[in-house]
Amino acid sequence: MTEAENGKLEESQKTEVVAKAKRRQHSAEYKLRILQELDACSGKGEIGAVLRREGLYSSLVSKWREQREKGSLNGLELIIEVQKKVARLMGETPPPSNEEN
Repeated sequence: MTEAENGKLEESQKTEVVAKAKRRQHSAEYKLRILQELDACSGKGEIGAVLRREGLYSSLVSKWREQREKGSLNGLELIIEVQKKVARLMGETPPPSNEEN
C-alpha cells in the first residue's frame, strides 16, 4: 500500500458517526410567546429575523397558529403531560401522541 492510499484510509477512519438528532419539543408557553412576537411584527423582514433567531421554519409556525386557533395551546397540553407522568409512575406506557409539534 502506498503512502497516499494509507493517508486516505487514516482520514476515512477519522470520520465520526453522529447519532440521530432528537426532535426539539417546544412548550405551549414558548409557542404562544413566539406567535405573539410574530403577530407584533410590522416591518419588512422582521418575521424572518425572528424565525432565524429562534431557528424555526415558517411551516412550523403555521402549525402553531392552527393549534392556537383550535385552542390546543391553552391547557390541553398541560393535562396530557400530567397524564403521561402519572402513567410512568404507575408503570404503564402512555399511548403515542397523534399531534406533531
